[in-house]
Amino acid sequence: MNKYFAIIAWAYMVFPLPGNTQTPNIDSLLQVYAYQPDDITRFSTLTHLINAFMYRDPERSMAFALQNLALAREIGSEKRESMANFHIGVLFNNQDQYDSAKIYFNQTYQLAMVTGDSSSLLLAINGLAVTNLNMGNFAAADSLNDISIEIYSQRNDNYLLAIAYTMKSQINQKQGNFNIAYNYALKGLRLMKEFDKPVRTADILLQIAVIEQELGNISNAIEHSKEALQIYRAHGDLKYQAQLLGNLGDLFIIQGNYNEALDLLQESAAKADSAGNPSNKAGALNRLGNLYMLRNQYNQARKMLDEGLEISSQIGDLPGKVKILNSLGLFYNETNNPQQAIQNLNQAIRISEQLNLRQDKSKAYLERSLSHENMGMHQLALSDFKTHKELSDSIFASEK
Repeated sequence: MNKYFAIIAWAYMVFPLPGNTQTPNIDSLLQVYAYQPDDITRFSTLTHLINAFMYRDPERSMAFALQNLALAREIGSEKRESMANFHIGVLFNNQDQYDSAKIYFNQTYQLAMVTGDSSSLLLAINGLAVTNLNMGNFAAADSLNDISIEIYSQRNDNYLLAIAYTMKSQINQKQGNFNIAYNYALKGLRLMKEFDKPVRTADILLQIAVIEQELGNISNAIEHSKEALQIYRAHGDLKYQAQLLGNLGDLFIIQGNYNEALDLLQESAAKADSAGNPSNKAGALNRLGNLYMLRNQYNQARKMLDEGLEISSQIGDLPGKVKILNSLGLFYNETNNPQQAIQNLNQAIRISEQLNLRQDKSKAYLERSLSHENMGMHQLALSDFKTHKELSDSIFASEK
């Protein structure tokens, strides 16, 4: 699977929006904003505008967030400055700029400690947890998220607890603990059904679909993906449309429907571009590369994989990079260049060991065993295959 993802949109946690809809009418918000003085009365409107444009037009959302930060500093409100930093951190995270995101989440945390604002403090912890997850720092992400789970449980805050359970699911899914991940996602979905929050429900359906695919339940994965995609389209959420279109492309490849898969993956890459989300684009390019290999279009495959690798390297998306390196290993094996395959697979193994990506590491050892076999190095091939089998068996055992 491709990079998952930042799935949780924390900005919706900060100021609950009125009524039963996810966001107020954007035109109405803009009219109110146009006539408000540039003072404290604008904070609420700016916050709603940040949320409203976060996945529709990230650049515009960032402009409102920076204005919110400047206004908070101008009037000397550390509490509002803390929240403004948080919003900017979310936007940087959504653009895969994780180092920048961490800077603003740390600012949120430090200001919350000064003001004693427990809500801002918890948001900072959530932000740092999600950023660590996206960077592949799973132990740190899990520890931070467990703090959130404990606090939300004590407060009986089922809405935020549902989101924290979904993140717990993501952390386990990335490490190959699929049954554990599935159970946490179901717990999150049951809690979220208490609320009229269709986009947050779609986030959990997306996570369940990812796990269903990993478990080989393709029909269920398609069903959940289509349900979530319909919600994201209705709310103009480009980032997660891109991710779901990529997931669906994968599922149709498994079913052998290459033409429909091609259309979906090309749309996924285009949506990721529109959303300004390079990790989703790299994931779509990786899938396109694999699809072109299945169609024996190796020049196109190489072009897609090289572009995807460049993007994932530039943004520091190590989990996504591992998947593309494994795909390049397959590409070079299929084009009779096992030495080049081994170079890519060696990198994949190093990174997957560093991040504890057991499934990706297992795939890399399997593909490298084929490289060694093609070179007549039968002992090395056997050794790699045994390591692959041990990893595969350990993943299976942990899922019982």
